[in-house]
Amino acid sequence: MRKDLIGIAVVLVSVAVVMFGGHPALSRSCHAARGKSSTRLDSVKKRVRRCLDHYSANPIDTGQNSPWSIMHAMISFGVDSQVSRGGPNGPKVNAISWMCGNGVCRNRKLFKIRDGQLYPRTGPSYQGHDGQFLALLAQCRVMIDYPILCEDQSFTVADLVEIEKLECEPNSELTFHLISLVHYLGTEAKWQDKKQREWTIAMILQQEMAQPIIGATCGGTHRLMALNYALRKRRKEDLPIVEQWAKAQSFVDRYQRKAWKWQNRDGSFSTSWFRGSGNNPEIERKLKTTGHVLEWLVFSASDEELRHPKMIRSVRYLTDLMIRNRYFDWENGPQAHALRALTVYDQRVFGARADREDLQLSQR
Repeated sequence: MRKDLIGIAVVLVSVAVVMFGGHPALSRSCHAARGKSSTRLDSVKKRVRRCLDHYSANPIDTGQNSPWSIMHAMISFGVDSQVSRGGPNGPKVNAISWMCGNGVCRNRKLFKIRDGQLYPRTGPSYQGHDGQFLALLAQCRVMIDYPILCEDQSFTVADLVEIEKLECEPNSELTFHLISLVHYLGTEAKWQDKKQREWTIAMILQQEMAQPIIGATCGGTHRLMALNYALRKRRKEDLPIVEQWAKAQSFVDRYQRKAWKWQNRDGSFSTSWFRGSGNNPEIERKLKTTGHVLEWLVFSASDEELRHPKMIRSVRYLTDLMIRNRYFDWENGPQAHALRALTVYDQRVFGARADREDLQLSQR
């Protein structure tokens, strides 16, 4: 274990987010529902924290799980996320610290060095998409100077940012590049890729909106999250929502309306994603669709909308599903996104860890 990793501070996911727009399907009835929601929230708080406590106390392990699984585990609880080292009974270590130290995950390591540069491997068991690992670091709000170790060489998150700038390709999936580059560079950033082509964040917005939602990864929820992530950053910078930014706002608003239109009576979201209504009773399908959609909606909702009965119903559904089946062998990716949905809801509505902005990563 490298001692220079111990004690490096990272920033927890902000709970005092500056929201953008809102869910038009919910906004009209928020005021009427406010009184009834407060009573429902009391029981939801207990359920959410019971669920989060169970999964936090029973993390996945690095012996049986690939880099893909461990890097997803990072987003479950942000910088608090832990994994068990070497096996289910191994000591608990910080998930971000483990991955950034190029720790072994099921006999594999995420990072390699090529021509003196740090690269994350992409493919089965590694990154599922170009730029995915850096996007996950951004969503965990890991600082840009946080160290990354590979083959006894020291790098930082900033080195990954430079690589992902070079790797942008027109008319390709840029979802994860959008999340990471807008987070670390801001919405007015300009750069060149490895072929000296000019790029801006607004260009990525335009290209992402030209890509499909239906048929995209995880039903298109990652693409929608990226667009909302960029819009949130834009508003935090107090810059105008015009041109591509205004188009992006209209784009996500349209899909928010679809999500609420096809919400099932039990609070789950359509198991057909955004293709239409769907209520497949298979629990893995329900976790995957509801977890991903709710994660996006919880992130993008206004403070008032978070307390709407329809939102509460979804949070309660997902919480109960995970508690009832807490010993089920969930797929790691959907489980991580579902836990992130509940973690962010807990932070924003109930103030979990609201007084903590900087946290130290634990020793491996």
